[in-house]
Amino acid sequence: MSHDTPRHSIILLAVLVGIASVFGKFIISILPPFPIISDSLSYITIAEGIIQGSYPAIDGIFYSPGYPIFLSGIFSWFGDQADLVYQAQFALLGVLAFLTYYIARHHLKVSVLLAGLAAILIMLWPYMILYSLLIMGEIVYTTVLLAASLFTILAVTTERLRWFVISGLAFGLAALIKPVALLLPVWLLVLGVLYSLLGTYRLPPAKHIVLGLCTFALILSPWFTFKSTATLPEGTTTPQSSFVFEKSFTTLSYQEDRDLSQPVTITDIVTSKIANFFLFWNPGAGGYQAEQLTSKFPSADYAIMLYKIGFFLLLILALAPLFTIPSRSLLVLWSIIGYVWLLHTILFPYPRYTLPIIPLMLISAMVGLGNWKEIVARLLGRNHNSSKITQAVRKLPGSIDIPTKRILVFIPAKNESTTISEVVTSCRKVIKEHYRLTPDILVISDGSTDDTVKNARNSGAVVIDHATSRGLGTIFQEAVMYTIDHTYDYLVTIDGDKQFDETEIPYLLHPIITNQADFCSGNRFSENKTIPHMSQTKRIGNSIVSRLVNYILNSSYTDVSCGFRAYSREALLHLNLFGGFTYTQEVFLNLGFKGLRIQEVPISVTYFPKRSSRIAYSVMRYGFQVLKIILSSLIFYKPLKFFGTFTILLWGFALPTIVILGVRYLVTGLITPYKALGILAVGSFGIGIILLTVGVILYALSKQQLSIDKVLYYAKQR
Repeated sequence: MSHDTPRHSIILLAVLVGIASVFGKFIISILPPFPIISDSLSYITIAEGIIQGSYPAIDGIFYSPGYPIFLSGIFSWFGDQADLVYQAQFALLGVLAFLTYYIARHHLKVSVLLAGLAAILIMLWPYMILYSLLIMGEIVYTTVLLAASLFTILAVTTERLRWFVISGLAFGLAALIKPVALLLPVWLLVLGVLYSLLGTYRLPPAKHIVLGLCTFALILSPWFTFKSTATLPEGTTTPQSSFVFEKSFTTLSYQEDRDLSQPVTITDIVTSKIANFFLFWNPGAGGYQAEQLTSKFPSADYAIMLYKIGFFLLLILALAPLFTIPSRSLLVLWSIIGYVWLLHTILFPYPRYTLPIIPLMLISAMVGLGNWKEIVARLLGRNHNSSKITQAVRKLPGSIDIPTKRILVFIPAKNESTTISEVVTSCRKVIKEHYRLTPDILVISDGSTDDTVKNARNSGAVVIDHATSRGLGTIFQEAVMYTIDHTYDYLVTIDGDKQFDETEIPYLLHPIITNQADFCSGNRFSENKTIPHMSQTKRIGNSIVSRLVNYILNSSYTDVSCGFRAYSREALLHLNLFGGFTYTQEVFLNLGFKGLRIQEVPISVTYFPKRSSRIAYSVMRYGFQVLKIILSSLIFYKPLKFFGTFTILLWGFALPTIVILGVRYLVTGLITPYKALGILAVGSFGIGIILLTVGVILYALSKQQLSIDKVLYYAKQR
């Protein structure tokens, strides 16, 4: 937890600005100047016009005023030398480093060391240094956009009105510097609505959002008023605006050379946009500035290669926190990254437009680096605190007397004649010694053809014999109803093949008897231990299934497929299953959705090298059946999450495409040759609406089913 005061933050800001300024002075003195490009000349011309009291149009276009106003301020106060502009942009680089540190440290709880590392990397980032040495708006824009990101984080985490207003103000300033930010507040609002529909986070108050958007519009209104009323010099026309939009949309990847006089086919555009989709993740590793650098310093090719490798590693670290349960702050950062990504991919394929994502990526990467243990544990489907759970659960007290309680041990069996008697006898002995009562043993034979039934009865178990196999899920449901009908207080399930150690039954029962849990499941993979003779296929399969269950429940279970378990009567009354093939994963989902207390208990297990699984004898069939159960549960219990995910994917393509083609139509009066793309976008949007509607309907049905489950709960109690 950070204890920095506002005074400390101001001091840190001053220190970082000072360091960046000194660093900039050093860089300016040792590097040869880059040529001033046409965009820079345009900005200088506009800035000089502002100083003289006018706002000139360049080739019939009124450039956005944000950066020219910044330049005019420097020219007015310090003079019109390029080095002074560079020095001011390096000072802004210090502000950018401070904002990076502040967001990482205070809002994503990154350590001081990692937050400081992110700030240093921002100042040393080659692309940042490059654009600090150019008269371009990228550094100013990136700084303002990162400030807007900070204010948005404060808005959604505190839900205070002033932060929504300040956030709208900051986004308005960003849009005045670069018009590409015009749709960003709307994008964040759409994603916020989708997050709330998916149940991820609650949407902030509508009044706050509206006032933030009004502030955003208010900041932009003077500029739009000026543009709509300003007159161009005599003889100047505005066909250039149409050409600029056309060029923006039809410009292919910046790594491709194309004659603008030649028509562009839909195939050219689609393949190019796919290329841009991936080139986005290498900002600064190509394009005009990289060519200028390598022409002056041929050995820079090696540096660019190292840069690509470094950024790829950074990307992996930055993506890693998304595999946990991301905070609101992290979702804000990645929502802005997604917006920039879409714009770069679809409309503006130049490296400089990706500059704002670098500090956001660095912050996310530091979060990944600081939480790597938790992330690895979640990716492997494990709980990284399993050792603590082991100590807490396995420290059992001595024998407990519960003479008024009744325990049933259920043993599913299929051709277990050689071991069933030993398992029955051992279960009875362990429970009697520890709890001072004699449990009942229920053996259900699922189509056994050997002496399993005979040996179980001779051992004193109650036996239900099915002549044909009905499936493990079906006979488990039969055992559940037997437990409820015969008023048992606890149910233990254990295999009849000696895979599990019967002496560990108290470890599973103890949390339930002491009212710490409603359902306890054995964890075969605690502390990442290796299990002899367990196939890698089975281990990987369990890991994948555990991750799916964790994704649905927002949990961190390690082993959702173990058959060694204990249930309270309360858990059994709530349990309503539908799968006949297996039941293990469905129990987690069913009880987890209903909010019952679930605990994993580390256990030992023995796999016999020459014995095949009675359930997973066909890996493909087992995987298909388990996946069917999980998908059915996801669709029924979390329909908005399931269908909403597909809606987001479809709308992520459809909405930007519709907006871009709509703007193109307003500017040029044409949609061709992109009619097919437009039809595809509209179709995707329509399908998204249908899927979202289905999700809402199923959500209502799931609530109705929960009501039915409550009725069944009370019916079972009677």
